[in-house]
Amino acid sequence: MTPAEGPTYNHKSRGRLRRVPIQQQRTVPAAPASRKAGAGSVADGSAVPRASKRKARGRPLEKEATTAVMAEREREVLLTAAGLQKLEQELEELKTTRRREVAERIKVAREFGDLSENSEYEAAKNEQAFVEGRILTLENLLRNARIVQDSEVDPHRVNIGTTVTLRDLSDGEMYEYTIVGSSEADPLNNRISYQCPVGQAVFGQVTGSTVEVRVPAGVTKYEIVALAR
Repeated sequence: MTPAEGPTYNHKSRGRLRRVPIQQQRTVPAAPASRKAGAGSVADGSAVPRASKRKARGRPLEKEATTAVMAEREREVLLTAAGLQKLEQELEELKTTRRREVAERIKVAREFGDLSENSEYEAAKNEQAFVEGRILTLENLLRNARIVQDSEVDPHRVNIGTTVTLRDLSDGEMYEYTIVGSSEADPLNNRISYQCPVGQAVFGQVTGSTVEVRVPAGVTKYEIVALAR
């Protein structure tokens, strides 16, 4: 007798076990996989491949790889050659001169006595914290720096190192800015970051283009009149 033909003794009748063929037993429908199946399995208990699980969650492997690349690009610091040199000089100054000067100030201040009420010591320690913090910031910037070379830049489009002349279309006023990396921006000298509102609006644009810049007061439209490097 095969298993399919054999009896089962799962049902009772008048106190005695009654033989019920397998074909006549009531089949209980399986619960939906989303409720019964655990993470990483399907209703029949088989494992779900890792890639399939990620795809089911809407996180395919390609998306994760793209996210990693974007994160790497976000850490990249774009600089002009002059900007890189300026940051390197500042770092060298902090590490050699300023660090030594602050250490000497702390040494002298300690000789004044009670440190709890020693304003000179407190000021020197605060300056030391600033110097060390700035050193760490510069080292991180330089570690991720990429110089934008003239050879890789389209001279007809706004890029890092481009000086752009803009006309305000509302009143005809003219403005001239040099687009630089965020760490070398100096708005008082018309050097603006490519990540600021104006920099983002004009970046990659050509002469004659009209751009919109969103500011707290609303939207201002500019025409790109000229480019220079």
